[in-house]
Amino acid sequence: MVILNPKEHHWMKSSNTERLFKAFPEGTLRFVGGCVRDALLGSEVSDVDLATKLLPEDIINCLIKSNIKFVPTGIKHGTITAILDADIYQITSLRIDTKTNGRHAEVTFNSSWKTDANRRDFTINSLYADFTGKVYDPIGQGLDDLKTSKICFVGRPENRIKEDYLRIIRYFRFVSDYGKINNVDQDTLEVIKANFEGLSKLSPERLWLELKKLFASSSIFHALYLMKETGVLHFLLPEVKEITGLKKLEKLEMNGFISIDPILRLMVIICRDTKKIDILCKRFNMSSKETKRLRLWAASKCEVKLNSDDIDIIKFIYIEGKEVFSDRCVSEIVNYNEPSNLNELKALLVASKKMIKPIFPIKGADLKYIGYEPGPQMGIMIDALELIWINSGFNTSKENLLLAAEHLD
Repeated sequence: MVILNPKEHHWMKSSNTERLFKAFPEGTLRFVGGCVRDALLGSEVSDVDLATKLLPEDIINCLIKSNIKFVPTGIKHGTITAILDADIYQITSLRIDTKTNGRHAEVTFNSSWKTDANRRDFTINSLYADFTGKVYDPIGQGLDDLKTSKICFVGRPENRIKEDYLRIIRYFRFVSDYGKINNVDQDTLEVIKANFEGLSKLSPERLWLELKKLFASSSIFHALYLMKETGVLHFLLPEVKEITGLKKLEKLEMNGFISIDPILRLMVIICRDTKKIDILCKRFNMSSKETKRLRLWAASKCEVKLNSDDIDIIKFIYIEGKEVFSDRCVSEIVNYNEPSNLNELKALLVASKKMIKPIFPIKGADLKYIGYEPGPQMGIMIDALELIWINSGFNTSKENLLLAAEHLD
């Protein structure tokens, strides 16, 4: 018997959790899925999900009687969100998926923990725990797979995948977060290879959300390698050119020099081509912030040089911005063949963080003072003076720039 010690997991024994369990008849409510899995692994638990034998309307009645706030977030599928102060709990009725189309499911509610476990995606997500910490493994495989870091679908992989094709991406994410590369089941990969085109049925938003979660995993190189081998990676991201640079990037991340950044990881493996980037951003309906960052990176004209001096760095930052400089440096240099380049990359990034973007000293009022009229000619002159200033290493004084303006007139 496996038991979680509630004293070691604050979310299990918090006053709000205790109040929630007291609102339900004894034995009808259990923790489920990720919170149980992560607690067993000793990882931090962020979301607390629960399963119950009660029907949705009975869940609501229990919450009302106990004066607990709630939102019927997914009542069609039996999910009610309970809110106690700052704590949020998703409570879902035990159910079976009676009809699926690769995206959504029609469900029937029941009172069987095993039936509920059998409709879940992976065995390590089909674990339950009661308020005392006793862990239940209705399928009889989840605890063993968690112990051996093996990611297995519940039942036949083909059935689970065809219920929701998003589980293909989730599989690779779980391999990255919880699995071992030498524990991957080849038959499962063959099933994925035969079914990944079903991903085209999913909305761009769902795909991108799950891809971002994958790209935020602790270590993704081996997961992406498997995706490449099965054809999933090219199907979702035809812009991918090479993934080997991720090894060096992950080395920097593990050393704490660079934080895990899903967009930067994406940049490391895709082509820096503005047309392809536009297609990529539109295909996944990316946010305006994500789109802007990728487009600026793709359209950047400045050159990345390992032997850049301070003036080279300041010029790049002045013209393109600090974020573009950092993105360009990392995405290109980690793809170089020479391993020693990582130290030079670190030096560039450290230097860039200290740089302060200089302020161009000339304004329209300055040119107007020496006789220029507002209009296109003034704009052309400002651009010419700015170029002189940049090429001088930002050293030409305001007075000398105005003298140059008089001679260039």
